[in-house]
Amino acid sequence: MNPSPHGSAGTKRILVTGGSGFIGSNTIPFLKERGFDVVSPSSADMNILDAESVTRAVRHIAPTHVLNFAWIATPGVYQESPDNEKWKDASMHLFREAIANGATRLMGVGSCFEYAWPENPCIEDVTPTDASTLYGRCKDACRRELMALAEEKGVSAAWGRIFFLYGPGEPEKKLIANVITTLLKGETAQCTHGRQIRDFSYVKDIGGALAAVADSDVRGPVNIASGEAVALKDLIMTAARIIGAEDTVLIGTREAPANEPPVIVADVTKLRSTGWTRAYTHDAALRETVAWWKEKLNA
Repeated sequence: MNPSPHGSAGTKRILVTGGSGFIGSNTIPFLKERGFDVVSPSSADMNILDAESVTRAVRHIAPTHVLNFAWIATPGVYQESPDNEKWKDASMHLFREAIANGATRLMGVGSCFEYAWPENPCIEDVTPTDASTLYGRCKDACRRELMALAEEKGVSAAWGRIFFLYGPGEPEKKLIANVITTLLKGETAQCTHGRQIRDFSYVKDIGGALAAVADSDVRGPVNIASGEAVALKDLIMTAARIIGAEDTVLIGTREAPANEPPVIVADVTKLRSTGWTRAYTHDAALRETVAWWKEKLNA
């Protein structure tokens, strides 16, 4: 991390935490395309859980914008980890320090798991939040605190609620990555009935959407999603067709989770007000994803 402490007049300098992660690394290129001077400190430069480290780093960077991805994400652990409270508090410290050092646009990153699940599309200011996990509750609490802080200090703030996604670099245990890698290894992919309707997006589309919101004055929660309903079995079979392994996908051989919502889809009217549009079809996105996994598995 070596930015000059103050940018020139008119510079949009954005502090991105968690920029090396799956979503962050796919958002930074879009921020640069939009003219941002992007500063994404390593954990050695800024430990977000260390308040003094954050204070020093933010004072040095003096960002005009903040995009905070940093949060616990350990698979199988993050949903109910008591550390979620620490990450909420650390995020709020970051936002307060950013405002104190001149930031005028703040953006946190949340999840569709903040919502109470309806069968109709989730609408930001209509669908109630009623998370079933500590992760979701802490994310929503952080969103509420951020909006109150922004109103108190007279700055602009948004909260991106990310729905379902896939793409290069996704953790291998996630659904689409797991199906692709299983099939590429010549193994059988055992799946549930696949009739679950979800709002899946390619991670590059998600990166573009997050950059568009960060570069706008849209405020409050914003669904970061495609707005398109797709059955899981259709996504799975598209990937299998690209690989040439349809016969080794066994639909209905695994039990679906109990009480799983049949439909989770986003209304993206608010997102589209930024001018963002989806760039990839699922076929094109899955082709890129399969090619990436082929290269990685053969390395």
